[in-house]
Amino acid sequence: MIPLKIDLHIHTTHSGDSLTTVKEAVEWAERRGLDGIAITDHNSVDALEEIPRLNSGLLVLLGEEIDTREGHLIALGINEKIPSGLSFSKTLGLIRQVGGLAVVPHPFDRLRGGVGPKVVRSFTPDALEVVNSHSLFFGSKRDLGISLAQELGLPCVGGSDSHVPETIGDAYTLVSCGRRSQDSVLKSIRGGRTQVFGSPTAVWHRLRTLPLVFNKV
Repeated sequence: MIPLKIDLHIHTTHSGDSLTTVKEAVEWAERRGLDGIAITDHNSVDALEEIPRLNSGLLVLLGEEIDTREGHLIALGINEKIPSGLSFSKTLGLIRQVGGLAVVPHPFDRLRGGVGPKVVRSFTPDALEVVNSHSLFFGSKRDLGISLAQELGLPCVGGSDSHVPETIGDAYTLVSCGRRSQDSVLKSIRGGRTQVFGSPTAVWHRLRTLPLVFNKV
């Protein structure tokens, strides 16, 4: 098996609240020693047009962080936009219909769109993000996430939730794969062949994107 270090939660300028271009995301991922990234912009797959033009050996998965009525849900390994504003259950079904992998991000961060444990228990996603570098009270949220994943037998993943280039790789998932490909990564995550690592993002990096957040409101 091939161990691949992949940051599974990265935002680019296509999210509207990130300072990172797609090109910078790849450059900084390589600088941080990652094998791959997942671009998970808010309600957008516009990065898809740029990914094929990247001259890099980095494995780049296209994803989307989708606003459902109950909170956020990430689709990994898709090549088309999943509409926002639908129920969690409907969104989950659409992701699976197109062959994507459904990951609940920061489930206990209710102020940041976390769906909460009740929704996770009710609908059972494909994986649970237990490490998110942007989470407040990082350690306690990590422990709660791991406990919930163990209770439900869900694979654990981690990602930086990066919105500035320098924080890419603050958290990542070590995925044990049969080969270096998107299909193998998704299959390995589904099979629970993952380990999660990470640390909280520094406060000054969080503050850099505040003007963009207020402009979106």
